[in-house]
Amino acid sequence: MMKTFNQYSKAMGLMASALAFGACSDTWDDHYDQSGGVSGNSTSLWATIASNSELTNFARVIDSCGYRASLDGDQVFSVFAPTNAGFSSTQADSVITLYEQEKRSGVITKDNKAVKEFLQNHIALYNYSVAASGQDTAIVMMNGKYLTLGNASFDGRPLLTKNQLTRNGVLFTMKGTAEYKPNIFEYLSRDASLDSLSNFLYSYNVYEFDPNQSVPGEIVDGQTTYLDSVKVLKNDLLDYYIGTVNEEDSTYWMVVPNNSEWDRLLTQYQPYFNYGDKVEKRDSMQYLYSHMFIPNGSVFSMGWNTEQSMQDSAYSVNARSYTAREQIYGFKGAKYYVYDDPKPFEPGGVFYGAEKVKCSNGLVLKVPGWNIHPTQTFMRKIIVEAESSNYRKEYDENQSRIPSIVYVPSDNPPYYNQVSKHAYVELLSKSKDAKPSVTYYIPDVLSNVPYDIKLVMAPAIAGDSLATEEQRKLLMVNVELGYQNQNGRETTTKLLNRKECKKDAVDTLLVAKDFKFPTCTYGIDPQVTLKITSSGRPPGSRKEKYQTSLRIDCIILEPKEEN
Repeated sequence: MMKTFNQYSKAMGLMASALAFGACSDTWDDHYDQSGGVSGNSTSLWATIASNSELTNFARVIDSCGYRASLDGDQVFSVFAPTNAGFSSTQADSVITLYEQEKRSGVITKDNKAVKEFLQNHIALYNYSVAASGQDTAIVMMNGKYLTLGNASFDGRPLLTKNQLTRNGVLFTMKGTAEYKPNIFEYLSRDASLDSLSNFLYSYNVYEFDPNQSVPGEIVDGQTTYLDSVKVLKNDLLDYYIGTVNEEDSTYWMVVPNNSEWDRLLTQYQPYFNYGDKVEKRDSMQYLYSHMFIPNGSVFSMGWNTEQSMQDSAYSVNARSYTAREQIYGFKGAKYYVYDDPKPFEPGGVFYGAEKVKCSNGLVLKVPGWNIHPTQTFMRKIIVEAESSNYRKEYDENQSRIPSIVYVPSDNPPYYNQVSKHAYVELLSKSKDAKPSVTYYIPDVLSNVPYDIKLVMAPAIAGDSLATEEQRKLLMVNVELGYQNQNGRETTTKLLNRKECKKDAVDTLLVAKDFKFPTCTYGIDPQVTLKITSSGRPPGSRKEKYQTSLRIDCIILEPKEEN
């Protein structure tokens, strides 16, 4: 859904460009040849700028930052040049110094702040013009920012000269410089009160080779060589887990914690991701997850939400549609990453008390307290469907027949709506005295979180309204929990012993209350197991009252966030 919204925004950007061309006078096209240059003019943009005594400071920046060749070439640009009166020699020196510092530190040219935040903020691809009268138009600058061009101003600064034609574009001069408006991601690095969040997110910035933008050369030993290798700045953490607040073609809101809130949340979250000593890269995983899940769920696309709709509920970019929740989380009521109770702007809401900071691609909302709770994002209810073989570790083949799936017919109320996903697993006894048992893996368990562990049993009559009296007899079960201690040692705890299940009822057994696992298994192979065994009849009871066949609906672990 995020990509769909980006595509929509790009289309809107193209429409804005079309409107910009529409602002030209009727005779404007007569000046251009079919290649996009200006007919009858042999002077380039660079030569025009360099010969203007009012633009010497701007020209010096162009030359020092490596843009002279571009503005002297065949590609067409519109340049909005600040005159010396509004862009001093000292300011030019500062830009050049910044360029050299960034270059020495390994920043590539297009991401160099001097280029991106100053030069590209005054240069746009293609020809733009203004007529004596006409509407203001948003145009896309080389850095991706949208700035407003009017008939007498650019980015709110007065235009001194307009529509000067050159061989490869159009030159405007302006009073003062265009303001660089940071996007949400850029703003985070500029606000000292947010540097804990910023330092973490920025640590995942990497340059990657992009073959689609690179110029291929010869094939040597079966491998394509490149005449011009282009690298692009990527951040997988934003792309896959947080939200692409570093892009200009979408509009977002992002809720951010200040440094003190960040430290408090980190102290709270780290114990949730305590991996066993034998887990490879345990420290790295604890670092990643305890940090990542603070901003996870804090970004909101304005393609999904509106300011009006967010008065009642807010959907983060990580939210799932109602129809997909059951498939992903196990039940339709899983409103993870959806904030509507309390309402977003009310006390305790996700946006409550926020200070709004306007950015080029949306808003940063600086909140006094953090109202995104773990149980709304990563601390999720775990549901293991017993009929699924994916998490079935083993069953006792000597005591039970092959497990089979029983579907509850829709015309068998109330069982149809009481049995999770309308199905359960059945393990029939091989003999009258056999006691079937089955063991399931429990995935993605957090450490030091109180869990209520529940086992849901189904009656035979749920799957067959004509079930016999023998099939409907009482059942008693034993339940054992297996997990690993800090040193990796297996630990087994018996939680239920001869627990009787209700007859002819979908029965939810409370296996354990507020149980805390010492180690975490989030994102690794499951190490927690639950073994369910038919225990036969209790001592001194009549044997014929009980059966031993197991019918299991699901296993549920419900987490609780402690204050």
